[in-house]
This record gives sequence, structure tokens and C-alpha cells, in this order.
Amino acid sequence: MKTKLDNIKKHVQGKFFTLERTVRNHTEKYCAKLVSESSQYITITDVNTGQNVKMRKNTVTALNCGQFVL
Repeated sequence: MKTKLDNIKKHVQGKFFTLERTVRNHTEKYCAKLVSESSQYITITDVNTGQNVKMRKNTVTALNCGQFVL
């Protein structure tokens, strides 16, 4: 089953974007840059903390990168 997050690399590679995800009934927000993408996971670098964060694609609730909005 394809989702909007499939192959996001072509939309956000090399760009900064904002991302929201839901984890255990609370929302986490990131200002991020994409590191890598697989079929079920994405790895981002949080610009504010400098940490790499790996997450499942199905936890992402919103992504905004210029004209690409999820």
C-alpha cells in the first residue's frame, strides 16, 4: 500500500523541513534535514539539537517543505 510518505527523498533531500509525529499520545515537532529513507523508516537530523532521529513513517502526521505539504 502506497502512502504520501513513500519516496519523500525526491521532495526534501538537501532541504530543511518541519515534521510532526505522534508518539505515545503526544506530538513531537522537528525542524529537520533528511539523512536517509527506507521502505518503513526515515532518519532525520534535528536542526535544533543536532541529533539523528530514526522513526517509522507511519508515525509522521505532518511534513512541510515549501510547496510539498503532507
